[in-house]
Amino acid sequence: MSKERKKEIRRKLIKVLNENPNWLDSDHTELKKEIQLLGQFLGYNSKNKKIGDLTLEKYLKLLSLGFNNQEIKGIYQLSEGSFKEWLKEHDFYRRNVDEILNENKEFKNYD
Repeated sequence: MSKERKKEIRRKLIKVLNENPNWLDSDHTELKKEIQLLGQFLGYNSKNKKIGDLTLEKYLKLLSLGFNNQEIKGIYQLSEGSFKEWLKEHDFYRRNVDEILNENKEFKNYD
């Protein structure tokens, strides 16, 4: 992940934390997941093992946060072929990000 991309994620994380200073005590689980996910990616570097298994929920949340497929594939250390198969299994292969997110509105960002 580029330095510029990390700066962008850091700014996003700071914005969300400033808007929600008591996020840890909040009952808003989606907000907690977003903050934790952003924090994970800031700590990620390509020498680390993959963060975990890519799930539908994580994929949609990352798309809504502005990550692209190449970044998601790299973070989860998926090969081109396995990522393509994953996208096909979830009917996302060769589909527009906005179209995917519109069909899955519950994963929209908090902005």
